[in-house]
Amino acid sequence: MVSLTRQNGPVVVAHRGASGHRPENTFASFDLAVKMGADMIELDVHPSADGDLVVMHDDTVDRTTGGHGRISAMSTGELRKLNAASKSTWGTFEPVPTFAEVLERYPKQIPLMVEVKHGSSVYPGVESKVVEELKRHDALELVELISFDLGCLRNIRRESGSVKTGFIFIGNMAAFADEFGGQFDALHGLWNFVTKAHVDYVRGLGYPAYVWTANSEEEIGESLRIGADGVVSNYPDRVLKALGRPSTPA
Repeated sequence: MVSLTRQNGPVVVAHRGASGHRPENTFASFDLAVKMGADMIELDVHPSADGDLVVMHDDTVDRTTGGHGRISAMSTGELRKLNAASKSTWGTFEPVPTFAEVLERYPKQIPLMVEVKHGSSVYPGVESKVVEELKRHDALELVELISFDLGCLRNIRRESGSVKTGFIFIGNMAAFADEFGGQFDALHGLWNFVTKAHVDYVRGLGYPAYVWTANSEEEIGESLRIGADGVVSNYPDRVLKALGRPSTPA
């Protein structure tokens, strides 16, 4: 089972891969995160028009590719023709990864934190698709599934009681734990809303406390000062350096 805590410091999570150095949610970004020594890779999934799960953050392809339109309205074939690096300075073509490709390539070498961008209220049956894909790749115990959508997390738990789940939110971590506790395995709060008192409180309730997305030295330092169990960053190398852990430079 994927571990959401470490004995010798926080879990270092590469946000959309090492996305401060490479185009987000691409194999280039994920591979660099592995090379740097991150503990987990975070990524995002949406269903395509033909039902495949693809890896991209936004609902549309506009910001990160040269294309235009909603992911859910495009076929996997159409999405695969887009260059996921076209809006960056990275010089090579990076295809939009499918979730299946990512599961074939990474979980046995590095655990994954997978954000299901919307639940069934937006993408009917998406939780079943995600769990089925994890089962097909024997990866249920190698990932944490996270979401801003509590209904999505409830559906995931019904589909598979064994997969770890995390609730993402913006606000008071202790208050969210009190109001919604018991529906997830970890809490993921925006770094500048989380205090040491929050972390201590929710840890006492049995929840690991993660913060996102800490990128600058100041943000990373504050995340470590409050004792977060996990730090999600576009620059996993900076977090590793702050922890005194070895890391391969970009």
